[in-house]
Amino acid sequence: MSQAQPVPLSKLASRLPGKVDIFICSASFESRCRSVPDSVDPGLFGWVFVAVDEGYPSVAISQGEYLLTRYVPKSSMVNLHRGNPLITADSLNRAILSCASEQPRSYLVDITTFTHEALLILVKLLQLRLKPEDSVTFVYTAASEYSVGQKPEEKWLSKGIGEIRSVLGYPGKVLPSRKSHLLILAGYESERAERFIEQYEPNVLSVGLGAPDSATNPAHASINKAMHSRVMAQHKEARTFLFSCSDPLETRSSVQEQIQQVRDHNVLIAPMNTKISTIGAALVAFEDDSAQLCYAPAHQYNEIHYSRPDTNCFLFSVPGIPLKP
Repeated sequence: MSQAQPVPLSKLASRLPGKVDIFICSASFESRCRSVPDSVDPGLFGWVFVAVDEGYPSVAISQGEYLLTRYVPKSSMVNLHRGNPLITADSLNRAILSCASEQPRSYLVDITTFTHEALLILVKLLQLRLKPEDSVTFVYTAASEYSVGQKPEEKWLSKGIGEIRSVLGYPGKVLPSRKSHLLILAGYESERAERFIEQYEPNVLSVGLGAPDSATNPAHASINKAMHSRVMAQHKEARTFLFSCSDPLETRSSVQEQIQQVRDHNVLIAPMNTKISTIGAALVAFEDDSAQLCYAPAHQYNEIHYSRPDTNCFLFSVPGIPLKP
């Protein structure tokens, strides 16, 4: 199941490889955080970790309580902190190590509502901490609409940008003597993209557009294109390339190809599209540890209207998670 496959949520349970030892999910202000849990009988999971970000409002906490209650007595909370990635990494690391076993373990990870940064940290820990005999399957619930009910030109997911930082576990190898190449996997948030460009002042800028035929929902393609065009209009010197929104292996290949076009530069990658493509960016860094992954935390999210769940999800696994001998 290396390629992401669209699956109706109503049929998700039948597509899973039997009983799952460990289920990892994230509570959020988005109702999508309940899509996968509500589609699978709790009896299918041996143990459940529910990640809850301490920086989110009470609605995220209430969703966390709902998820924990759904899996009582075989669930526990993992406290994350969007303002402190060290806390996030430590909490996720303790959770993963607590379920270590000499026997092979199967993991299902619902990546839907993790922040991009928390997801990248989690993926790195899964790569490093699990045994080669373990298996990891990822699931992502698509959104039928983002910024629900708002006009295309008025849609927004977040406002205000905090300090831009490299993602813990993906520092890259930045040499002062080299010029820089910034690759942005653009999504709905042109403000964030602009902040990356202002911060890094790259010598070469590549702005990726999610391939229209790869959109997790066809309605997203035109909005992604409009946001991409907005960035390109401000940076006419920028290169452009297509990447997959729904297949991490294709995303990896597209980013690698773009990197190869500009040799001997520091490589900075800002994944800002789907969580699936974000895992594709992680795969690039796994194979090329000189590439740095970057993140820009938001000050405000469109909590009430952020998204509406779709009826489909995407199920996939990727090579290298966990590491094989």
